[in-house]
Amino acid sequence: MVRIPNPYIAGPPIGGDEGFYGRQDVFDFVRKTFSSTHQKVIVLFGQRRVGKTSILYQLQKPSNLPEGFHPVYFNLEGRASQNLNEVLCALAEKIAETLNLSPVAQSEFEDDGDYFSECFLPHAYEALQDQHLLLLFDEFDVLSEELLDGAMALNTFFPYLQNRLFDEEKLVYIFVVGRRLEELTPEFLATFKQARTRPISFLSREDARRLIREPMLGLLEYDDNAIEQILSVTACHPYLTQLVCFELVDYLDSLGKTRVTVDDINAVIDDAIESGGSGLAWLWDGLPIAERFILSAVTSVTDENGIATKESINEALRRYRVRLLGVELTRAPDMLVDWGWLEKTGERDGYKFVVELLRRWIGKKHSLENAKRELESISKRAIRDYTYARQAHIDGDLEIAVESYRRALAANPNHAGAQLGLAQALHEQGLIEEAVTEYEKAHNLDEIASEGLIKALLASGESLEKDVTSVAEAARRYERVLEIAPDNEMARRRLTDIKLAEAEGYEQEREWRRANDVYTWLIREFDDGEAKRRVQRMLEEWSQANLYAEAMVAHTAKIWSLAQEKWERLYSRNPDYVGENGQKVSALLKEAILQRERIARRKRNLRLALVAIASAFVLIPLGAWGTTKYAEYKRAQLLAALTPTATATLTPSPSPSPSPTHTPTQVSIAVAPSPTPTLAATSTPTETTPPTPTATATNTPTFTPSPTWTPTSTPVTQPPKPLGTVEVWDVDVNPENNKVIYTIVKGQGIYRSTDGGYRWEQVYKHETVESLTIDPKDSSILYAAIWNGILKSMDGGTTWELIAVGKDALPGPAHVLAIPEGNSQVIYAGIERGVYRSSNGGLTWEARNKGMGDTAIYTLAIGSHDGNLIYAAGRGAEIWKSIDAGSSPWEKLSSGYFKEAVYALALHPKNSQWIYAGTNDSTALLSTDGGHNWLLRNGGLKHPGIELKISALAIDPRNPNTIYAGTGFKSNYDGHGIYKSTDGGLSWKSINNGLPIDAAWLGGYYVQSIAIDPNDSQTIYAASFGGLYKSTDGGQLWKRQ
Repeated sequence: MVRIPNPYIAGPPIGGDEGFYGRQDVFDFVRKTFSSTHQKVIVLFGQRRVGKTSILYQLQKPSNLPEGFHPVYFNLEGRASQNLNEVLCALAEKIAETLNLSPVAQSEFEDDGDYFSECFLPHAYEALQDQHLLLLFDEFDVLSEELLDGAMALNTFFPYLQNRLFDEEKLVYIFVVGRRLEELTPEFLATFKQARTRPISFLSREDARRLIREPMLGLLEYDDNAIEQILSVTACHPYLTQLVCFELVDYLDSLGKTRVTVDDINAVIDDAIESGGSGLAWLWDGLPIAERFILSAVTSVTDENGIATKESINEALRRYRVRLLGVELTRAPDMLVDWGWLEKTGERDGYKFVVELLRRWIGKKHSLENAKRELESISKRAIRDYTYARQAHIDGDLEIAVESYRRALAANPNHAGAQLGLAQALHEQGLIEEAVTEYEKAHNLDEIASEGLIKALLASGESLEKDVTSVAEAARRYERVLEIAPDNEMARRRLTDIKLAEAEGYEQEREWRRANDVYTWLIREFDDGEAKRRVQRMLEEWSQANLYAEAMVAHTAKIWSLAQEKWERLYSRNPDYVGENGQKVSALLKEAILQRERIARRKRNLRLALVAIASAFVLIPLGAWGTTKYAEYKRAQLLAALTPTATATLTPSPSPSPSPTHTPTQVSIAVAPSPTPTLAATSTPTETTPPTPTATATNTPTFTPSPTWTPTSTPVTQPPKPLGTVEVWDVDVNPENNKVIYTIVKGQGIYRSTDGGYRWEQVYKHETVESLTIDPKDSSILYAAIWNGILKSMDGGTTWELIAVGKDALPGPAHVLAIPEGNSQVIYAGIERGVYRSSNGGLTWEARNKGMGDTAIYTLAIGSHDGNLIYAAGRGAEIWKSIDAGSSPWEKLSSGYFKEAVYALALHPKNSQWIYAGTNDSTALLSTDGGHNWLLRNGGLKHPGIELKISALAIDPRNPNTIYAGTGFKSNYDGHGIYKSTDGGLSWKSINNGLPIDAAWLGGYYVQSIAIDPNDSQTIYAASFGGLYKSTDGGQLWKRQ
């Protein structure tokens, strides 16, 4: 008889495609996380045997990662006792193997990690080229166990990652942890709080069905009830599902059956329990003692789908005369719920098993009687040692107390009293750092330890501050205190002093961005007045330093007119400024002026010399008569120059004809380092040569006029200069000249087109420009928001100036700017901390966010000519409304349709009480009464598999029933291009013809901003993920600009 091949995998991790099902949500999570340049760490956590290692294996496939990542899998199991150099050498071997580099030598790794970070990694980066190195660390939590040898990897490798590698630009990490995150040591948690975390649990029911059915398609036929029975006993646990199916294939093969029934499933359950005993035991061993006992107790009082109440659990404890110490009994059931072993039921506040197969296995292998005997021996030893430790502690014998506390904890790691006693004894011995570690463990068991933990952390911080190399660690101690007790004044004061000193150090090194980050953190966290004062001064210094750098570029390039202009600007702000190279601005300005005058003199002398030479060639053939006439011509020309109203004329008979006027080509030079605006220096010299008479050989001298030459030119069509494939965040059309268009390109700055998008030029280079607005009264005046201020242009974007710096600056970057039609001196800015208003063209700003707090504002809509009626929205399930320009508290407009945030607002052009709002959940809304009541307007506004976020709304000013919606708030995960409504939002239709949606990552495609041509409603611009797109037929076809 031919045996049925068994395709199920019950044990080892799955690296190939066969046998692996589901987890697409995890891969999407990884791709989305690493699409952000600011996110570098992911932590995946879950119980044993749930498939975490298989996920890491699958993440080594390019299809499961974003582009530009090179994965390297590294298993830390068994390495906790190795020293740092051994672990780094092994890691380097893995990296070198995947990159085809030369083998590494163990002898190189004997310098506490210097060789790895300073030599090996740079070599690896060269091989990677533009890729990131993704390190996949499996079993990372083995390094959180406690060993006494401080040189072992668990005490050295993780600090090495934190201090040496986490700031590496090309390194990203995925850590897999086989326990709850709160069970990790404080050092681990402190770092992982900056990471994105995701639990790894069981498969979805659909994926579990595929795992059961697909491997045996054509060989076995499953009854639907049979599949449901497998899911019932395994709860979609991937390992247990594979285990049952593996046993099932062998069972059916022995009977010669090809159809699977419920009876067949029930027949193999016991076999699955026996064959999977080692794997199930490994699951069991990963649980703390108290949790094991609770599971045994629940098993003893329930049958299939049975419920164990707290009363029945307590009754079982009393019946077997079992006692647990500390907080185990009260916390263990809920911890098992968190871990997915049990689930709470609404009935009688009880618990029941999530996985029936586990309940049966525990009943067979770990009965309550067996658990009782194990726990009794542990509890007796823990009680004895704890009692002895307490007495020694009271007697002042701290060494004996510490030793006895440790023995009690070895018997029962969850003994809260022993843990707290150990921390207190170490603190009294003056072993502060050890005490902090033990206090953290005690605090995890019982919050009663918080007072002692705070005292130890403060003492540790004070001690660490004395060593300049440990100040950063001291700051972390104070941050931890504030996590426990946010109002602790001592920790706040000490942390503030450290941060201020850190920022001052950055200023001295002229690392302005880092200094600004520290000051911003202090202002955000503590509203610190000293940080506010310093950041205002620093921003002015930073601006001067940038202006100095720009001027020096022009100076070095010998573009003296531009250099003089910039030196003059800097001199007017700080006449005593001295650059980092020690050169004074006054001396450099003087040099630029002198050099410019010297060049001007040279040009003037050369011009005079050329005129003299030309004159000689003309006058020599004419003799004395010609010389006299030429002198008369020059005197008339001089008179015209001195008398503006006079016209120099000379009409000799016969009169000579002038030769063509020569105008040299205009030359423009612009130097534009970020962020200070640049000015263009333009030279337009124009010379006119004197008339050239023509001599005729006759008795009487006569002049015959030469034919006048008129230069002609053939129009040359310039080639297109497109923006190309870039991410465009904003687009604005000049209301007075629809050929002039402005865009914000992510990471590049501001671009302008003067021919309707045919050719583009970068008019301001800066990586953090986010939004732009045009003065409605004067379209040559523009404002743009960058991360450290507001830019203003008075000439349509040719030149820019950074305004509102220092004390007048906004307290954070602006996401959006808006100007009312009736008063262009008023500007509103939506920032991370609400709404701010300027009443003098952006020079100074004041908070206008009463009642809304620090809500981040993403969109503004001005509803009145004077700007007093304004709507604002952003992060939060509400819209804010003010009728007095934000002077009094804002009115909060709520709706059950508002969920996560409101990303777009648009007002009806003829009725400011009609307002459209775009939010998440593929939802657009309309209010016809100023925001108090809302109507759903999302018919057809959907796409399968994508929860659309409405990022932009644009209403046709000529036909307000026509509305365009952009989707995806700077994320392709939340967008699918553009939708159009022609009935005021009642119905929507996707209009993506020409947009590269099918080629976009994961099929999603965001459109961040939409602009309608003010003179032609059929012409629309869309700022999107793949570039700027233009439609000239109302959105039927889009073309990239």
